[in-house]
Amino acid sequence: MIHAIRYCSDRKNNIAGLDESFETAEMLPDLDEERGYPTAYFFTPVFYESECFGYAVLSYGDKLRSYDETYRLWISSVCRGFEVLRRNLMLKNMQEQLERLHSSKFAVTSHAYESLDTNEKAQYQLVTRILDENLLDYYFQPIVSAVDGSVYAFEALMRARTESKVSPLSILKYAAMQERLPDVERATFMNVLSLIDKKTKELGDKKVFINSIPGVSVGEEATSELDKSLAAHAGKVVVELTEEAELKDSDLEILKANFEKMHINIAVDDYGTGYSNVSNLLRYMPDFVKIDRSLLSDIHEYPQKQHFVREIIDFCHDNGIKALAEGVETAKELQTVIHLGADLIQGFYTARPSADIISQIDEKCRSEIKQYHQEHIDGNVKHIYNAGKTNRVSLAKLAKDGCTDIVIGHDEMVYKDISIIGTPQMKTNIHMRIEPDYRGRITLEDVYFANVKNRPCIELGENSNVTLVLVGTNTLFESGIQVPESSKLIIEGDGALNIDLNAAESYGIGNDHASRHGELVFEQDGPINISCRGKDGICIGSGYGGNIHINRGEYNLNVNTETEVGIGAIKGEVNIVISTCHIEADFSASIGTFIGSLENSADITIIKSAINFYAHGKCLTVFGTLNGDKASIKAEQVSLVLNTMADNSTCFGALYKSSDISLRDCHLHIETIGQEALAFGGYSEDTHIMLSDSDTKVDVRSALGKETFAPDENIIIKNSRHRVIVNGSEIKRAVTIDYT
Repeated sequence: MIHAIRYCSDRKNNIAGLDESFETAEMLPDLDEERGYPTAYFFTPVFYESECFGYAVLSYGDKLRSYDETYRLWISSVCRGFEVLRRNLMLKNMQEQLERLHSSKFAVTSHAYESLDTNEKAQYQLVTRILDENLLDYYFQPIVSAVDGSVYAFEALMRARTESKVSPLSILKYAAMQERLPDVERATFMNVLSLIDKKTKELGDKKVFINSIPGVSVGEEATSELDKSLAAHAGKVVVELTEEAELKDSDLEILKANFEKMHINIAVDDYGTGYSNVSNLLRYMPDFVKIDRSLLSDIHEYPQKQHFVREIIDFCHDNGIKALAEGVETAKELQTVIHLGADLIQGFYTARPSADIISQIDEKCRSEIKQYHQEHIDGNVKHIYNAGKTNRVSLAKLAKDGCTDIVIGHDEMVYKDISIIGTPQMKTNIHMRIEPDYRGRITLEDVYFANVKNRPCIELGENSNVTLVLVGTNTLFESGIQVPESSKLIIEGDGALNIDLNAAESYGIGNDHASRHGELVFEQDGPINISCRGKDGICIGSGYGGNIHINRGEYNLNVNTETEVGIGAIKGEVNIVISTCHIEADFSASIGTFIGSLENSADITIIKSAINFYAHGKCLTVFGTLNGDKASIKAEQVSLVLNTMADNSTCFGALYKSSDISLRDCHLHIETIGQEALAFGGYSEDTHIMLSDSDTKVDVRSALGKETFAPDENIIIKNSRHRVIVNGSEIKRAVTIDYT
């Protein structure tokens, strides 16, 4: 017998090697001993996957006992030890075959072939055909971000384009027997690079990991061709090198220098197997380290594995290397590696390899990744309550139980529509997460949600359609409601919603500053009060905009920031419809837009509403756009009281470009003060104004000395009172005014 594994051995990796053996009788000597009493033995199969190595024997002895946790861990280690030994023996055998092949090509090839059974010979011949005819395809497996689950890259995985299946390992095995590994290497690179060119649109800016066999020479001519193709894909390709490859330091330095010259990233594959150690990793100093599946399998159950993997990840981060957890197959493994700080994830749990290139992984898995990443950032594990077993949820009870998250929309919900009942003035640190594809009504009654800064109190999943019904007084503290672009939020009810924001970047209802928001529909009768403090804020909207329909309700916006958008977008175009509501706003912002877009065009319609706006700052637009190309503003049956104080400002229009303003049956009282302050239009003469059936009083105090730059012929005033005071003096325009 030979030793497969030792516990607490001073040998490397506890693998004893093949140079020490012992007599079989020594394993169970007491089986042959005579005794005057019966003895019981348990025989346990020692197996790994489908391979059985023998049996482990446990004796009761004098004391009755049974399997315990220590014994189970021990037998699991023994099984893995035998599997490692078996693989080492196979590798040793293959190496010996290769060495014989190098010394006597014909004789050894013939000997190796004749030693195969019938099925192996068939595969050997099939591999010959695959290599001769280049019958190799490649599937793409996503590598995703451990922060939000977005696709970061793909690994190109070899597949045989033949009716009879042959695994990639078999292709490599029989190619090695035929001394054709250079053919595999050359075909892999040329085929994958060709696919990258064909699938440029699908891949976008994603990287592609290509497996390489270090130490395999494809010849000078092929090397030159490969280098030329690789250089053409600089920044797109990551070459995976197996850490166990036996490369001399001089050869490795040449290889690394060549890749560096071509701006090609490298990754060390299968780290954690064989003779992995830090010194060996230092030889490579790659851009990525792929932590092997053997270290990640059931990692949540083994503190030793967690300790080892954490050290690997810490080393990577200390040296500017991205740590990639490879072969993740369960939610628990995913959660653990993210908690340990992994940067990237790859495995069947996140996405299987496919001939088609997918733009994103399953949304529920992405949601899990976001949750686990937030747990990692917060330093605590979430205590999640899955709503739906009853249609009423007590917030006080969940808070008492230490709940951190309420999840709505999971597969096991009995009730689709949920009511969450809080207690007035009772604060909690709970927030609500809505799963992708959920459709339903959620009633909030006197709830108080809170979350860490920059994380929403209420988070809608992709493709969800949620109606939020407000009852009583509801508060969202430190953050608001996130509505992704593919989703829809409707707010109803006669209760109040208070949102208190205080962060460098914040939003009340909508999405973050780098995204678009979904459709926002406001149908509530009660008030929505948003207080926004910090650097850059959005009360209702997002960075790149989306549809906003305010159909009723009362809104109070209180802002004290450097840059602010009240209702609309920072960089995107907006289409905003406001009807039958009352809005009060107090703005203190250096740069801002009350309703519209800061950087892009704005289309705004306001009907049957009352709006009071008070602001001071440096550069402001009340309705329209600050730096966008065009502002189109229509108002009908609207009462507006606007009071602004800013160096550069306009109440209606685009401050620097085209303005189209139509006000009908409106009551306007405008007071604006500033170095270059305007009531209508912007600094461009491309301004068109229609005032019809309206009562307008404008008081402008500005160095410009005008209410607007628009030429007289671009201003039409019908059936309206239009009184304009500029710097204390009333002015008359040479326009036709028809008072009836």
